[in-house]
Amino acid sequence: MGSLHLWRRLAVEHAPNRSRQLPRLSVSLLLQLLLLLALALARPVFGAPGDTGNTNSGGVLLLIDASRAMQATDVQPSRFQAAVSSASGLLSGRVSVLLVGERPLVLAARRDIQAVRRELLATRPGDGLADWNAAASAAHALLESAPGTRVVAFAAPSTAAQARAALSLPAPGGLSAEVRTVGGPLGNAALTRLAVMPPALGKPWTVSGAARLYGLDGRGLGGKAAGRTLTFRLDNQTLAVQTLALNPGQDTPFALSFTPGSVAASGGVLTASLSPDTLSADDTAQLVLRPRPALLRMAVVGPQIDEIERGLAALPGVTVSHPTGLNAELKTDADLLVVTQPGLQSTGLQRAAQRPTLWLNAAAGPAELDLPSAWDPRSPLGRGVRWADLTVGSPASGAVSWPGALALLSGTRGPLIEQRGAGARWEVRVNFPVLSGNWTRTPAFPTFLSNVARQLRPDAGMRAVTPCTVGEPCALPPGTASVTTPDGQPLAVVGDTFLPLRAGVYRVGSMPLAVNRLAGPEADLSASPAESGTSEVGSGSAVGTLSGLLDRLSGWTPLLLLGLLLLLAKGLLALRTEPALRAGGLRR
Repeated sequence: MGSLHLWRRLAVEHAPNRSRQLPRLSVSLLLQLLLLLALALARPVFGAPGDTGNTNSGGVLLLIDASRAMQATDVQPSRFQAAVSSASGLLSGRVSVLLVGERPLVLAARRDIQAVRRELLATRPGDGLADWNAAASAAHALLESAPGTRVVAFAAPSTAAQARAALSLPAPGGLSAEVRTVGGPLGNAALTRLAVMPPALGKPWTVSGAARLYGLDGRGLGGKAAGRTLTFRLDNQTLAVQTLALNPGQDTPFALSFTPGSVAASGGVLTASLSPDTLSADDTAQLVLRPRPALLRMAVVGPQIDEIERGLAALPGVTVSHPTGLNAELKTDADLLVVTQPGLQSTGLQRAAQRPTLWLNAAAGPAELDLPSAWDPRSPLGRGVRWADLTVGSPASGAVSWPGALALLSGTRGPLIEQRGAGARWEVRVNFPVLSGNWTRTPAFPTFLSNVARQLRPDAGMRAVTPCTVGEPCALPPGTASVTTPDGQPLAVVGDTFLPLRAGVYRVGSMPLAVNRLAGPEADLSASPAESGTSEVGSGSAVGTLSGLLDRLSGWTPLLLLGLLLLLAKGLLALRTEPALRAGGLRR
């Protein structure tokens, strides 16, 4: 027994110095720490999945710039995707998301994290501008039921100052937003003008336009001219390639004469594209060419009135016929009926002809005149018409409103011009005698007829169809139910216009429709984050990753502190059980 005691004492004296070694962590402790870390990074939301109650703790409102500037690729894969990635690291509690474009879009309102993350990953920026004032108003509305919510905005450097100004305006409940910029200063080449001139018989077409270099040049050339390649294509077939020397801050014009050759009856698409740069979205524009002008067929039902006949004959692309027969006997393939026959009723003619109709057959009334007192400024039928300068005759016995009609123009005796229906049942009724007053003797009358024609066929008489503009209403023929977007997706249409948010070639049936957003001052991307006074996102991949990680950990430190406490408890337990960690062992 004594010899064993000596051997044990000798083993302790010559054992490795364990005071320099860390205590071994048990497998169970490691598993606990990993579980807590995973739980913290997952940031669970407690409560029913559909609960939208006022859970202010941890809630966040994200405003993400969805303008064209966010398509720039100085941050990979794009500024918008970098903003979405950074925003995903901020999701906590109940989340609301606003996309800031031409019109603010509420992507999510007080929803759970997983649903918002799916929505964000499927979202793309548009080709319009960012309206931060409208976005601030929408943000105030969302925050009324959720005071104390954290507000974070992501903006391009060129719009960050606008974002800060809009989001710092006083409002009920207050709004304190953190604005983060995405990307840095860029040089940007863009198309500023594009037009095509149809030729005289046997002559070539001419396309002309201009391009500009905004801000710094992306290759560090400073104030020097930068070379860019400009490619013209017709239905994906290359027509010509030019080299432009773009000078910063001024338009560089270009022109090309060409013969289109064979173009489909529905129209060919002419495309002009600059060689791509960091923001390629404003490098391309398109126009639709027609081998023959589009025609609008009108049929006058009733007596021929000189003032009306002259006004219709002056419309481009309009053919006028005079069918015989009334009501059930009427046979015509016209796109629009113009009724001048006194006493003809709407119900019978519409049932027989099933055509859009313009009613100009109001009976003569008293000798006194009426003055327009109110009109709808939003109606496309009144575009360019100075209603206040007109005098019109009074209806025979006062105007009785059509059921379901919208009054476009009203006088002291009631509605003067009304519109109702859609598609084949689209109708416009003039309730006063056309030849009374001064209407037919002013430019207002042919302008009104032109607006009616454009409402039915916006491209009537055109060989080079005027393109629509991103963010502005685009007129469609009545009855259009849907439009196909440039990426092939159907877009439901309500009414006779739609609001395109992206540039490209849309389809209305088989007809191509060009939508452009030619560059303006917003194409200048030379502003830096320092100039906008905001923090920067995406300046480097490591910085972005660290920022996202810190954002994920913020608000969930209690779970991490609990893990540290467990580790400390394990260490204290080790001090009590490990001889080498006791005071005597440490001194040795």
